[in-house]
Amino acid sequence: MAVRNLPQSPSYAGVEALRKAGGLVVAGSLFWLVHLGFTMAGVLLFAVYAGMNNAEGAAIAGAILFAGALIAATVGAFLLAGGAFFEGAVARGISAGATPGMRVHPAMGKVEQRGDRAGFCLLAFGACGIFAGILLVALGDLGPTLRPGSVLGIILGVGLVWAAASAVFAIAAADLTDSLDSIGRHVPSLALRPAPNLRGYAYLYLAGTLALILPLLPYSLAPPSPLQTAVCFFLFGLVIQGVIVPLAGFATFVRLTRFGLEATRVGFPPPIPMGWPPLPPAGAK
Repeated sequence: MAVRNLPQSPSYAGVEALRKAGGLVVAGSLFWLVHLGFTMAGVLLFAVYAGMNNAEGAAIAGAILFAGALIAATVGAFLLAGGAFFEGAVARGISAGATPGMRVHPAMGKVEQRGDRAGFCLLAFGACGIFAGILLVALGDLGPTLRPGSVLGIILGVGLVWAAASAVFAIAAADLTDSLDSIGRHVPSLALRPAPNLRGYAYLYLAGTLALILPLLPYSLAPPSPLQTAVCFFLFGLVIQGVIVPLAGFATFVRLTRFGLEATRVGFPPPIPMGWPPLPPAGAK
């Protein structure tokens, strides 16, 4: 339902900002799909090599694929953050001409606030990804010289950083979903489909991350037998983070990619007719 006093057709600047936001959302979604693919492949290959009692192969395959997943998620978060920040420009463009003397129409004020908050949270998520990558590089360089307890401590530190990042991502997903959905709901002339619900996926992503990290906490305090460790890992982490989360993510980010593509194709408003007749051609009498 359109909001009273909002123009039925947004300004040229609002459409241009929406197109840019849509392009960044598409790019960020594609990188996130790559992240999901690397995550699923890493967990499944780790399980296969571990089942074959090939610890070295499991470590190498897992490290390579998880590093790729980390890089893809970090880049995707920064791109989605750019799209979220552009929503403020979309809100101001939609408001243009509807509220003389006001910067943003009240109906669009929450869109701008939520877009900015989602952008900052996604930037924080990307920063956590960079920090986690630094820890992993340090682990690769110093791993042979460290005691097993120290190696486990670094891995646990990376996991806790990623768990904090996942919680921040859940906040960003809720704000991004609400702001994208509000734009199409308040201005029906844009003909945008409802934005996909990133909130549910983000909560599942957080649960999967915690399922991988929590079994390491008791192990770091009082190491159980290798069998108990494997059982904890497979029960809490493998099924959720390796299968359920990627499948849910694929469905969500494919829909978000389609939403972004539609936003990039939103038509510009028709030119405003002038209040006087056009000038006659040169030389006409």
